[in-house]
Amino acid sequence: MVTLSLLLGLGVLFLLATVLLLPFPDVNLPLPGLPRPITATVANVGDGDTLRVNMADRPVTIRLACIDAPESAQPGGVASTTHLRQLLPVGQFVGVRRVDIDFYGRTVAELYRHGQSVNVQMVREGHAVVYPQYLDGCPGTRTTLLSAEAEAKAARRNFWSQPNPEMPWEWRRRHRRRRRSTAPPTCIQETVAGMGAGKPALIGR
Repeated sequence: MVTLSLLLGLGVLFLLATVLLLPFPDVNLPLPGLPRPITATVANVGDGDTLRVNMADRPVTIRLACIDAPESAQPGGVASTTHLRQLLPVGQFVGVRRVDIDFYGRTVAELYRHGQSVNVQMVREGHAVVYPQYLDGCPGTRTTLLSAEAEAKAARRNFWSQPNPEMPWEWRRRHRRRRRSTAPPTCIQETVAGMGAGKPALIGR
């Protein structure tokens, strides 16, 4: 009887020890029910949220989902690109979880390196910000992305070290407006002998 009780006690202790020693689930992995990432290798990094990978024996341009990195000409843009290149050197294996295809034909995706979300890492280090407009595309990392941004902002990391950081999408919008306002009109100039010829002198295109 004593032996049976002892064995049962040891069995319970063994089970408890096994549970306590199990690794905690990685919050950066996709939630159950979401597609598993497809393995790819990094070919090159374009900027802080765009890169090219080799996936299924073909080159694919990836736009990191749910985040936005400062543009190259924007404060923090060069540092963002440099950091992503350090995280993802050429030949690095990554997991790609496709979210969508964007207007430019790029694969919008969450990337995983060593089981960790690259998208979240970029935001946590202050090299990218959460893109609220597209956050619904990342249900598995939505909460983590928001908390990572709050952490980076509170610590004034990189992009957030500026006194008044301008969001990348606002920077792009402002510069598009500026380009439109300063661009000369495109037109076809017709030389008309006399204004009574019945043809317009300037035709806009």
